[in-house]
Amino acid sequence: MPRIFPSRTVPSTSSSRDVATERRVTPAQAIVASTLNAAHAIGLGDRIGSLQPGRQADVVILDAPDYRHIGYRYGVNLVEKVIKRGRIAISRK
Repeated sequence: MPRIFPSRTVPSTSSSRDVATERRVTPAQAIVASTLNAAHAIGLGDRIGSLQPGRQADVVILDAPDYRHIGYRYGVNLVEKVIKRGRIAISRK
C-alpha cells in the first residue's frame, strides 16, 4: 500500500527547500510523493508512477550522482534526458 503524505498550505514566500526542511521530508520521500503517491491520488496507480513491467514509463534522467544530490542543486536544470512513451524526447548530450 503506498504511503500518501498529508498536504498543507504553505505561504507563497517559502521556498521548496524551506518546506522540505520544515516538514522533514527526505529526498526519497519527495520522489515517492511526486511519482507513486501522485499516481494513486489521481486513480492511475495501477498504470503509472513506478518502473515496473507493463506500466507506462515516462522517465527523466538527471545529471546527479544520486537522488540525494537533487535538493542541493536547487534552481539548476539537471535534466540530461527525457524518455516519453519509450522514445527519447529531449537529450542534452
